[in-house]
Amino acid sequence: DIDPDWFAGDDVRKLLLTAGASAPEDLLRGVIRMLIDRFGG
Repeated sequence: DIDPDWFAGDDVRKLLLTAGASAPEDLLRGVIRMLIDRFGG
């Protein structure tokens, strides 16, 4: 689960996202798309 409170405040400028080898690529892309849609990018 991704908690939007993790990204609250103006001091968040970069995010490092990692995934294990078994994580489906479409899941990772979905998370990236959600973060961009919600927080800009």
